[in-house]
Amino acid sequence: MTTATFANNSYIEQHQVDSNPTTHIEQSTLEYLHTAFLLYEYKQTYTKKEYRALLEEYGWDKGSAEERRSLRIAENFQAFISCPEHLAVLTMAISTS
Repeated sequence: MTTATFANNSYIEQHQVDSNPTTHIEQSTLEYLHTAFLLYEYKQTYTKKEYRALLEEYGWDKGSAEERRSLRIAENFQAFISCPEHLAVLTMAISTS
């Protein structure tokens, strides 16, 4: 098996990343869950005006598909709010099977 190279370095060497691709899927899933739970908390604790300003500050559009998806994930997986790592592992296992 040959390894793709960029400027005579393997991708792993060039970017200094873990060679296990599933590690990256799990980590990105965990980051997304953190985003969803934070967004849900903000929506619950801030006024509508404050929440809209916060979204604008972070470059999100109120009512966007991404915002709605994140809020639905947070609402449906409240049982994992104290330990999203467990949900990230489950999600990764499902997506790779």
